[in-house]
Amino acid sequence: MTFDEQRERINSFTYIPFERRIFFGRKVGFADRKLLPTFQQKSRTYLVPTAMDAEMAFLMANQAKATSGKLVYDPFVGTWSILVSAARFGAMTMYGLPMPVALLRMDNNLPPWRSGLKKIFDAIICDPPYGVRAGGRISGGRKILRGTVDPYTVPDDKRTDHIPSTGAYSLVECVHDLFHLAARMLVMKGRLVFFFPVLRDEFY
Repeated sequence: MTFDEQRERINSFTYIPFERRIFFGRKVGFADRKLLPTFQQKSRTYLVPTAMDAEMAFLMANQAKATSGKLVYDPFVGTWSILVSAARFGAMTMYGLPMPVALLRMDNNLPPWRSGLKKIFDAIICDPPYGVRAGGRISGGRKILRGTVDPYTVPDDKRTDHIPSTGAYSLVECVHDLFHLAARMLVMKGRLVFFFPVLRDEFY
């Protein structure tokens, strides 16, 4: 529409008794600030120091285009801060855990997926453990990680109270595994959204 056509269209509304100025435009987005008090950290029953801020979790879910029918995965799920925000936008996030929600332990370095499974997630959203408030750990003791001994299977009678051995998990290794996971498990045009620590003085 040309400028003259726009002016003619506006002048055609002169018969309407406007009592104040009215602006015409196109709505490209909006923010629902009423969500934040409902999902803010202080309103949660269970909270840990590393829980993602509610506003940041919503921003990450928005960047991942979390919508109804989309399957979203968080390999460092923690207290569900990011997945709750994605679920609020309609995405499928729950892992089918029994009520009350049981503890699910997984290792980003050793994904639990069966062989051949790939291209199932529409988005991966996460806050990797980069060592500022909580360092990353990888399953397996030092001997297993060094290859001194072979991995073992925990007997059924000891699984109830078994505490697995862990070793250090560097940020470089963590991000490498995350990219590998995304390349294998994201659908075409899927999105990977994650936090990454940066020293501003060195970055700029």
